[in-house]
Amino acid sequence: MKKLSFVAVLTVIILFVSCGTINNGATTSTTNTSGISTTSQAYTSGRGFGTSLTALYNSYKTAGKLNLNDATNLLNLASLATYASAIKGNAKNTTFYKEFAAGAVASSNLITTNNIASIISSVINTDINSIVNAARSSNNTNTNTNTNTNSNTAAAVNTLTSVLNAMNNAK
Repeated sequence: MKKLSFVAVLTVIILFVSCGTINNGATTSTTNTSGISTTSQAYTSGRGFGTSLTALYNSYKTAGKLNLNDATNLLNLASLATYASAIKGNAKNTTFYKEFAAGAVASSNLITTNNIASIISSVINTDINSIVNAARSSNNTNTNTNTNTNSNTAAAVNTLTSVLNAMNNAK
């Protein structure tokens, strides 16, 4: 039964990521006093990025590790990968980047104007998909970040763990 539910969760993740739930174009209709559009796709993507990262942080702090068998963690990783690809494709677009960053900061008290640039940089340079793929291909129900043997995945998990630890320092 566990294997069936795991397959179902992975199917949802693949559908979520492959259906292009994020449109990288920015539409502005409402701006706040700093000139940032709070209704743009960039801002909305930034909020999703921050929300996914914060959910992973909360799980990480509770469990003491990034549990790759937790369906919620896998969904949050898939969401994070999707939102990270939105900013990765538009990192040189100043307006998109500012709106994305503002959305991420607005999503969490753990992401601040002081740490957002390093968080975005770290996450977009991390192969989050390798973490999801390792979890999907694993037959071990106790897989966690400490037992992963794939070097690319281990490096990605280590980078993501560093980001989560940095978020803890922002509190």
